[in-house]
Amino acid sequence: MFDNPMTLIVIIILALILFGPQKLPQFAKATGEALKEFKKAAREAAEEDHVAQQQPVVTEQPRQQAEPARQVEVAQQGASGETHHQG
Repeated sequence: MFDNPMTLIVIIILALILFGPQKLPQFAKATGEALKEFKKAAREAAEEDHVAQQQPVVTEQPRQQAEPARQVEVAQQGASGETHHQG
């Protein structure tokens, strides 16, 4: 990650100057926890995506509608109790 150890030393010195020796451990802990949460969320999103890709996509088939005249006839038969036979 770093080309040479001098770069890391300069970054540590700058962090000590900016945050002070008392705040630096708190800052490191907060950064570590944030990184851990980020990795967890990324892993969960990848798992959800993987599961979604494995499940088949179910599309609803269009329903066939009965003829309107037939629907009225059936409704009338049910209301009056009569049965009509077409023959």
